[in-house]
Amino acid sequence: MFCAVDADGNPILTERQEGSLLASIKIAQGKAWTSAALKSATADLAQTAKPGGPLYGIENTDERLVLFGGGLPVFAQDQLLGGIGVSGGTVEEDMEIVQYAFDKVYGS
Repeated sequence: MFCAVDADGNPILTERQEGSLLASIKIAQGKAWTSAALKSATADLAQTAKPGGPLYGIENTDERLVLFGGGLPVFAQDQLLGGIGVSGGTVEEDMEIVQYAFDKVYGS
C-alpha cells in the first residue's frame, strides 16, 4: 500500500496492491500523514517517542500518528509539500520501499 498526502495531510494518491492486508490502507495513510504533520521520517519519530525520549507519549495525542518506519516528508527546498507512506511488508521493507519511491521521484 502506498499513500501520498499534501502539506495539509489530505490524501492525494492512494495505491493498493491486490491481496494486500486491509490494515495496510490505514497504516500507510497514517505514515504519510504523520511524516507531513511532524515534518519527520516516521522511523526517526519512533526513536524519539521511546520511554524517556523527548516525544514520549506523542502517539496518544492523535489517533492518526504512526511511529514506525515507512513514512517520509516531502520538501521542495524548505517548503513542506506533503508526505508519503508505505505499508504491507516488514518495517524494514516499508522503509526501503518508501525511500526507493522518494528517490525515484525526487532524487536522492
